[in-house]
Amino acid sequence: MEKSNLIINYLPAHIQENDLAEMCEPFGPYQSVKIVRDKNTGMSMGFGFVNYEENASAEAAVKKLNGLELPQHPGTWHGSG
Repeated sequence: MEKSNLIINYLPAHIQENDLAEMCEPFGPYQSVKIVRDKNTGMSMGFGFVNYEENASAEAAVKKLNGLELPQHPGTWHGSG
């Protein structure tokens, strides 16, 4: 089974991993969801990653969610691998 990784930029500081996972679930099975955080403060650095199990799921997520207006910022979704 092929994997596909997405990077999500411009995430609002209040978005948590479970929020991001909830947005990603409708597009197919994923292996991981991670928001990158400052190691000293634990605060979100405004971007994260989703690792889908299939390219088709990742492509569907990008088509539907790229530019989605999250509170305070639109997120951008890009394939990273």
